[in-house]
Amino acid sequence: MLKLMEGGLLLAVMCFLTSILLLYWETMRKRLLTYRSQSPEETRAVGQSWSSGCRLGDFIALFGSLGAGKTVFVQGLASGFGIPVDWVKSPTFTLVRAYPSDPAFYHVDLYRLDGEQTLNLDWEDFSRGVTAVEWAEKLGASLPVDAIRVTIEVISLHERQITIEGDHDVEEGSPDYPKSDGIFKVG
Repeated sequence: MLKLMEGGLLLAVMCFLTSILLLYWETMRKRLLTYRSQSPEETRAVGQSWSSGCRLGDFIALFGSLGAGKTVFVQGLASGFGIPVDWVKSPTFTLVRAYPSDPAFYHVDLYRLDGEQTLNLDWEDFSRGVTAVEWAEKLGASLPVDAIRVTIEVISLHERQITIEGDHDVEEGSPDYPKSDGIFKVG
């Protein structure tokens, strides 16, 4: 009986340690990087650098106050897909803009919608490309767990802090990693 209890205890400890290791692995995979930007051009540059790490089906959730620079960041992402910056406007009144690129690039703005209305969008269509969603907090519990979260905070009139959290492929030291010429990594 004691041997059976010891075996059960050992199994329970092994399961516990395995779950801790899996949680640690998942946490390490989700990177958290923070940048400071001194201008819209620098914010676009960070967005453009991250476009190279995007994969088919990526969902980029943007958070930030009105005027923080979410659309400017999306302009940078789009330019990384070969889309001219001046084509990218906030789709506040159209809700969704689809741009011809490879992969397809979708720009969604949920500003005018409430949480219930966001469920009416055909989110499945967006899995055939890369999707950037402004005002992603309006999705609530519908926000994909694997979304790349981009939070832009207003520090001052000209300074923004851009925090990117998620499983993305741009590595420090790669040619597409944001350089320190004005854009600097905080953490």
